[in-house]
Amino acid sequence: MAKRKRKKQSGVEKNIRTILAIIIALVTVFGGSKIYDLDLFPTETPDNKQTEAIIVKPNDKLNGKIIRISDGDTVVLLDSLGTHHKIRLDGVDCPETGQDFGTKATNFTKDLCIDKHITVDVVGTDQYQRILGVVYVDDININEELLKNGLAWRYKYNKSPRYLELEEDARLRKINIWSMKNPVAPWDFRKNN
Repeated sequence: MAKRKRKKQSGVEKNIRTILAIIIALVTVFGGSKIYDLDLFPTETPDNKQTEAIIVKPNDKLNGKIIRISDGDTVVLLDSLGTHHKIRLDGVDCPETGQDFGTKATNFTKDLCIDKHITVDVVGTDQYQRILGVVYVDDININEELLKNGLAWRYKYNKSPRYLELEEDARLRKINIWSMKNPVAPWDFRKNN
């Protein structure tokens, strides 16, 4: 019986075989649908920023560092796997950019969160596929701090008695947005602009 000569593999061929073996092992271990959890295939948003490709569920917790503040009630978290998660603070609605107190609300959130490690209690996702959550820096609830400091409205569909109480207290103290005679709610501002 004649022995078959084995063709000598180049370094590139060895690397390709190794990569394929790793991919096959990952698919085997995590399953075809779970491969997205590894962020090998990130989704793209209209502004071409990488966002999460994993699915989060209510009551999940996310941990990471805030790397960007979009506005007072929207932040981007970078987790330990390098995945970006766009977080919309649940139950609050800050003034928009270009609206009275919009910049102040954004800077307030930035001062509390940027480059800090945070925890997000996931509530769900919104129609824009952002994660809805309650954001904590240490034991500070950022959602509540915005309401307390008169830099957010309680979101019109939110039924939290605590959020209602915080908003009413800020109104009585006439701070920030509540210092204005007729503040325009962000949802009305968005409709008209």
